[in-house]
Amino acid sequence: LHDKIEDVAVFGIPNEDFGESVQAVVQLKVGVEAGEEVKEEILDFAKERLAKFKLPRAIDFADSLPRLDTGKLYKRFLKEQYKEAYEAGLSAEAQEALLEKEEEQMS
Repeated sequence: LHDKIEDVAVFGIPNEDFGESVQAVVQLKVGVEAGEEVKEEILDFAKERLAKFKLPRAIDFADSLPRLDTGKLYKRFLKEQYKEAYEAGLSAEAQEALLEKEEEQMS
């Protein structure tokens, strides 16, 4: 795991060209600020360790990732949110706002 990442979820989302593409949602460690520089650093880190087809095509940042009462990462929730946003034709910013709203409702 990259030294700036606290937690991460990686899952497939709909893609018109390939059917599905790899999406990563990253929770950064306290004190690390999200931005393009960190995103590039994470992608470079992944490129050194993963096959090209396994690389995330997009990385989004979240304050926290949804977990079930058992502590297990609730990837299905994230995947469904991204799928709904994709089907609604929402921009990345709108997808992020939708995810934040849903996460608040789960808290």
